Amino acid sequence: MKKMNSILTLAVLLGTITEALDSWITNTERHLMPVADVMPADKYSFAPAPTSGAFKDVRTFAQQLKHLAANNYLMAAFILGRKGNTELNNETGPESIRTKAEITEYLKGSFVALHNADLTPSSCTS
Repeated sequence: MKKMNSILTLAVLLGTITEALDSWITNTERHLMPVADVMPADKYSFAPAPTSGAFKDVRTFAQQLKHLAANNYLMAAFILGRKGNTELNNETGPESIRTKAEITEYLKGSFVALHNADLTPSSCTS
């Protein structure tokens, strides 16, 4: 009986973790996608000037979105027990993705990948 209670407690805890992670993913998506959509395409290359302070070698807006998306895809791969490719492991995303439309689709897809990653308690305990 003690073992059964421990298993049930773990299942509840993992369910709560799953709900928390999905909520965090959803919250991030709801805040970030509108920013990506509203930023004009000609501003995707924006990065603070190195003379603006401690902004040496910072990513452009586009690079930052691709960085986040690549990290999302990498986390989804890890959850599913897969390895990431070089672009994901470097958190840069594919070099071929360059336009605003391509970047926002890549970002949107990364959130779908995270939502679809199997975060159920049974998968986390196997």
